Amino acid sequence: MSVDRKNLEEPIFLVRPFVGVVGSIQPGVLPELIANRQGREGDGFLDRFLFSYPEPMLSRWSEDEISLEAVWDVRVLYERLREDLALEHNDNGDPRPREVRLSGEAQARFREEVDALREEMEQSDFSNVLRGPWSKLEAYLARLSLVLAMARVVRGPAREERVELEDVERATSLVEYFKAHARRAYLQLYGESREDKLLADLTKILKENQGEWEDDPNKGWEHPASNLYKALKVRGFDALPPRGRAVEGDHGPRKPRPDAEGQTREAGKRKGAADMAGGASSTPGARCAWCP
Repeated sequence: MSVDRKNLEEPIFLVRPFVGVVGSIQPGVLPELIANRQGREGDGFLDRFLFSYPEPMLSRWSEDEISLEAVWDVRVLYERLREDLALEHNDNGDPRPREVRLSGEAQARFREEVDALREEMEQSDFSNVLRGPWSKLEAYLARLSLVLAMARVVRGPAREERVELEDVERATSLVEYFKAHARRAYLQLYGESREDKLLADLTKILKENQGEWEDDPNKGWEHPASNLYKALKVRGFDALPPRGRAVEGDHGPRKPRPDAEGQTREAGKRKGAADMAGGASSTPGARCAWCP
């Protein structure tokens, strides 16, 4: 980034511009952050924020204060971070980043947590609106680990500038905190879509009926789809649309299409209903079309 104004004797160049933003906002005003953004999940603007959204507390008189010792400790920490960490400079005298490595244990723990984040996003019932913020947590895990490592290094006697296992463990705890609060914030912003709720309900009931279905592609719901609908209703799942009604994303009723034998899908449905009435099951081993 450069600033070149007439009233400046020479331009100002920022090689690596960076701005940290900290602020607060009322929950009722939160939706304004996504006003006029692109799409339901926005354009990635909010995905870069770490939310702290604690439970509301009733306001009461309190004489609790932040102690002077705590204020002093924070001030000393910032001063040491600024003064004790030597900076490297390029040929122009500008500071440049210096590489800080992870110990073997820290790197193994970091890899484990990154894989866990990705596996969580790959779950079939993972909410689409959380994919954006979750995709940024890997980078935040690295940043938080580095910040905690440097804060630890400057607090005690001279130590090697290296990220240790304890730093990654603490950063992981912070990531878990921000994940929980991101869920609250995004639920406030977007609510919970019917598709996400239905997907979670289906995943739950399929796991209850076939514990190994996700590992064995030959397993799944082996009964008619109507039975699956009834089972979901019995369990009180409320994401189901009324039978015979279109769901979100449908564009009017679909016309019957002939199958390979020249029959229509509607005729196939009537045949299945007749088989059920006669006591026969549908095609042996057939999987419900909703099953993964």
